[in-house]
Amino acid sequence: MLGLITGCASSSQKWYGTWEGDLKRAGSSVPLHDRNTINLLQVRILPDGTFEMLESGITVSGTHMLGSKKAFLTVRKTMGQPVEQSKTNDLTLTWQDDGTVLWTDPAGFGNEPVRLTLKPQPGG
Repeated sequence: MLGLITGCASSSQKWYGTWEGDLKRAGSSVPLHDRNTINLLQVRILPDGTFEMLESGITVSGTHMLGSKKAFLTVRKTMGQPVEQSKTNDLTLTWQDDGTVLWTDPAGFGNEPVRLTLKPQPGG
């Protein structure tokens, strides 16, 4: 794993920002507002070594290790409450050639990778 996370600082910068994707969990029978909340996956990678995530309306935060092709996210809190480390699995982001990333949660609902795109930064 060490080979995946080494690299120059500039390779880490491409990860910083807010990434969004569609979990495709709720179908058209669910009211639009609820469907948008249930389907939203948003991951914010911060330069201070932490991340914040909103998954189906549930807030998650933790720490990250960034490499040139993979990022590893370790959950530390869910809904503001500490998580037992023995009960966490690393989430992964895998860089794609088109500039998107694939989010994978090995213990998650559905276990399907979700494609995330980087949201434009305000004023940028």
